[in-house]
Amino acid sequence: MGGAYRAFYTRRKFRPIYAKVMNQSNRHYNALSLLAEALPNPQAFCLFDYPFNELLIWAVLMKRQKMALLMWQHGEEALAKALIACKLYKAMAHEAAEDDMETEVYEELRAYAKEFENIALELLDYCYRQDDDVAQQLLTCELQNWSGQTCLSLAVAANHRALLAHPCSQIILADLWMGGLRTRKNTNLKVILGLLFPPYILRLEFKSKEELQLMPQTAIEHLELVNDDDDDDDDLRSESDKTIDAEKRSRNLSVRNKSSAQQGVKVVLELMSLIYMLRVSFVACLHVLSIVVLKLNMHVWLA
Repeated sequence: MGGAYRAFYTRRKFRPIYAKVMNQSNRHYNALSLLAEALPNPQAFCLFDYPFNELLIWAVLMKRQKMALLMWQHGEEALAKALIACKLYKAMAHEAAEDDMETEVYEELRAYAKEFENIALELLDYCYRQDDDVAQQLLTCELQNWSGQTCLSLAVAANHRALLAHPCSQIILADLWMGGLRTRKNTNLKVILGLLFPPYILRLEFKSKEELQLMPQTAIEHLELVNDDDDDDDDLRSESDKTIDAEKRSRNLSVRNKSSAQQGVKVVLELMSLIYMLRVSFVACLHVLSIVVLKLNMHVWLA
């Protein structure tokens, strides 16, 4: 999970609640009454934002596959949870093989990982057949509860080759590779012709601003966005305002970077075309001059 994941019960927000409960443990003997008095009103307070995610991790670590499948069926982020479970099972199987444990334990963990692999692939295929645009956003959406990872990066971490080879993933990778170029028929051929004949580059088509907003970000763009965030302003805003502002900054930065890059590419292409035309004109002038000199020499020789 990128090495930066932290469960909710290990974060700073959870510690005061836990300390308050433990401080009152000497005066209460009933655990249910203890929690009822220590915690605020449940209608106005939610202890875990994603409780099924925490339970899924616990079930996987305890090797309780049926419970893990039950926790996967409930809650949000089904694709991410399937990839997380697959990654954890593979890591546990690797540790079991390194520790020379019984072969049955290794095979069991690999079978559980394979089951969640199939679940993730089937879920993505179903979403892609329903709506390909939404499926692409599902793969590139940043998951705040999973250390800012995306489903695509989780698939890479879990070494889920079948999911990475899916057409939905390949379209995203092609968009990242092409950048602002519009993916049409024979795009690669046009790029090659543009390299051989620079004036042909002007025939390449670029995406509009609306299409650039829907494109996934590269790692460099994401780092630039993170560095531009203002930590002081975030402390004064609510959680909903943070989410809205982050999305706006992300879209504006992505559009600005891609628009500036697109304009820079156009300027470079125009300069290359101008240089190429000047070179062609210079060669043509030399050719005409050589013909004139040759004719003069012939007249002199004949005379």
